[in-house]
Amino acid sequence: MIKIYKLCMDYLQKPRNRVVLLFYILLCFGGSVLSLGIPYISGRFVDYLATSHEEDFIFNYCFLFGSISLGAVLLGFITNRINILLQTRLSYELNRDVIAHVQKLPLAFFYSKNLVYLTQRINGDVNALVAFCISAIQNFLTNFVAIIFAFLLLWAFSPLITGLMCVLIAVYYLAFIAMRTPLFQENYEFKEAQSEYFGKLYEQISNIEFLKQQAIADLFLLKLNSAIKRLLTAALRFQGISYLFTSVDSLIITISNIFLFILGGTRVIRGELTIGQFTILTSYFSIMMKSVRYFFSFGKTIQDNMVSYYRLQEIMQIKEDVNGLNRMANIDQILIQDLSFSYLGNESKLFNGLRANFQKGNIYAYIGANGSGKTTLAKLIAGLYTGSFEGDIRFDGISIHNIDMEYMRRNLMGVSEQEPELIKETICYNLYFKDTLSEEDETEVFRLIDILELNDFIDSLPEGIYSKINDSVDNISGGEKQKLSLLRVFVKNPQIIILDEPTSALDTKCQKKLRDYLLTIKENKIIIIITHDENLASIADKCVYFPIV
Repeated sequence: MIKIYKLCMDYLQKPRNRVVLLFYILLCFGGSVLSLGIPYISGRFVDYLATSHEEDFIFNYCFLFGSISLGAVLLGFITNRINILLQTRLSYELNRDVIAHVQKLPLAFFYSKNLVYLTQRINGDVNALVAFCISAIQNFLTNFVAIIFAFLLLWAFSPLITGLMCVLIAVYYLAFIAMRTPLFQENYEFKEAQSEYFGKLYEQISNIEFLKQQAIADLFLLKLNSAIKRLLTAALRFQGISYLFTSVDSLIITISNIFLFILGGTRVIRGELTIGQFTILTSYFSIMMKSVRYFFSFGKTIQDNMVSYYRLQEIMQIKEDVNGLNRMANIDQILIQDLSFSYLGNESKLFNGLRANFQKGNIYAYIGANGSGKTTLAKLIAGLYTGSFEGDIRFDGISIHNIDMEYMRRNLMGVSEQEPELIKETICYNLYFKDTLSEEDETEVFRLIDILELNDFIDSLPEGIYSKINDSVDNISGGEKQKLSLLRVFVKNPQIIILDEPTSALDTKCQKKLRDYLLTIKENKIIIIITHDENLASIADKCVYFPIV
């Protein structure tokens, strides 16, 4: 509980949330006090009916009862709105921080992960913890006030019944202690099984084109079998322990009500309690038992949410990728020294003692078979595997481990991927990562659009470069995607350019214009090209053939 509370309070204590939280607590307290007054007024009304011969008190009672009830309703409405505001705001802030951490994890972390499962797990656990924390603040306060108020009133009516209540609370506590560990374990397994199942479900949709091409949709559905078996087993085990837990609670409540009817009913028959007082007694007894049950079930809720907490901590404790602090303004040389690298879980090394030297003003072509390590080398130079290799990569004599490679990739380096990535935004945003351009930027981008022969494509769009790419990116051909990827590199005008198979989807004319353009800009740049295209390789100052032996 303390761990969850501390996690959420780091966000609740932010200046813009602190005032809202304080107001929320005050409203919860006020609503609780108003609600607790209604049973007492109702009980007194019963006694007045039995003894009074005046009708005015009925109207006075109705006015008082209506005013209190309306006040409680209004406070409840405002409280619920603030609850939603706090939950939404905190969920966003915590989700954002977790995702920011995940984005900084080594790429190797993602290779064995189902990303849908990971996203669903993070979002589900964050929402569960935030909802728990905020509801705990409200319910803890209101139920604590209810127990104190009801305890004092019950003691005034019957110390014997109050003592019985204390015994029942002790029984509640012992039952929770006995079931705490199995509840946590079974709930953890159930949540893990749910996340795995949803990940497997997503696979059925995300691979739809492949499944249709191979006509294996029915075979792929069989992959769900193991996931649903695990989910069903976990659900039944969790249901079993939860039902046992709930049954103990119901049994205790039943026993407590039997004793209340015997003790309270006997006192009414003997004339020691009025009907109204007995009504008040039963009402506050129910309120107190409900509050006790809340704290009893609160222990179970803590265990449920500790599962979410520990699952979230598993992710947050994974070490982030190495990123130095040195922000370089200019790069003249990239030096690779005794580089050795192998993918996680693969004993054979892709590189072993590799050496290379890249100088500004030159074009370097890396040629070789697929899987020989060309693209991996480019990713190593871009700092995507920092901390996962032996040897060193140095930029103007400074080790890559000491350089802010995120700053480098954003400002000094441009990469065109073999399979270009486009996001569901406008073409302008895909190029510049902003929504509008200055007049100077527009002039430059259309100059480059002409070089890459994208004019006809851009002109065909309803809003030109401000047109949005649709959800499936199927309004863009492979060649157009590749040209946009190249355009994204060139509008950045970086000092280091890495192009991975940049001509694979280009026609002959566009290939020639690309070669000519690279030759015109190479003077102030380091250009590294991964290619099977001999014509493109012909413009290189140095060609390297993979695998390197």
